[in-house]
Amino acid sequence: MAELEQEANFALTTATELGLPKGAYLACDYEPSNGGRIANISQDQASSFVRRFCEIIESAGYKPIIYGNAKDLVLIGEQTCSAYPVWLASYTTENPLSPIEFVAWQYTNCASIQGIDGEVDVSLFFTPLE
Repeated sequence: MAELEQEANFALTTATELGLPKGAYLACDYEPSNGGRIANISQDQASSFVRRFCEIIESAGYKPIIYGNAKDLVLIGEQTCSAYPVWLASYTTENPLSPIEFVAWQYTNCASIQGIDGEVDVSLFFTPLE
């Protein structure tokens, strides 16, 4: 948990340095399928880690949103995901499906936008985030 708390505090420090106002959303980007230290943790651990990250973000005055693909969101679990807004990453369909309810859909990570060098992510938000 200590490393998780360091990550959350790093996100908060960065948000503050960038001037992100309190009440803004900060994403918990949970991607164990990309490998690394969290690649083989249990569902209980995943849920606990994500919930704790979100609690730290929330206690600092920001709003957490959970980001991940359908497989990773299922690993986190419906109970944790239902406590916060969810932002689904799914690039291979025009109609994203997930057993976890989501408020936003990142549908590509390789869009081209005039004035921006390189590829960018693009998302749709289906409901206003307050």
